[in-house]
Amino acid sequence: MSSPVATKQVVLDASFVIAYCSKEPDTYTKADAKLSTDYASGVTFFAPGALIQECLYVFCKKAFNGQLNPADHAIAVDNLIVFLQAIKPPPSGDFSLTGRSEQIRKSYACSRTADSIYLALTEQLAATGPAEIVTFDAQLENQAKKNAPSVNVVYLGD
Repeated sequence: MSSPVATKQVVLDASFVIAYCSKEPDTYTKADAKLSTDYASGVTFFAPGALIQECLYVFCKKAFNGQLNPADHAIAVDNLIVFLQAIKPPPSGDFSLTGRSEQIRKSYACSRTADSIYLALTEQLAATGPAEIVTFDAQLENQAKKNAPSVNVVYLGD
C-alpha cells in the first residue's frame, strides 16, 4: 500500500503541452495561467512516455501544414525539451498502464488509445492522493466520463 501524497498530482495531456510549447494562439494563455497557478501551489506534474511522440508528431504536422515556420517548429521542440524536465514519468512505469488503458479505450476507436494511457495514469495517481488531468481535448473528457468516471478532468477548452 502506498502512503498518501501531500500535494496534488497533475497529469498533463499532450493537448495541453502542445498548446504551451508551441504557443498556440487560442490556447496558450489558458495553458500558461493553469501552469502558473499549479506550479505556485506546489503540484507535481506527470505524463506518460506517449507525451513525447504525440508532441513531436503534432509539431511536425504543424510545420508540414505551415502552421509553424521552421524557426517556430525548432522553438516548440526546444520548449518541449525544457518542459519535460519538470514532468515526472508514471511512478510504476509506462508498462503498468497497459491493461487499464486498454480497458478504458476498448469502447472507442483506436485513435483514442493515447488518451486512455493518460487516463490510466491519472487513476493510478489518484490511488495515492489528489490527482487530475488537464486537457484541451473535449473527447478525452467524454472518454473519462464513460470509462474512467473517477478521474478528475480539468477541461480548459471553450
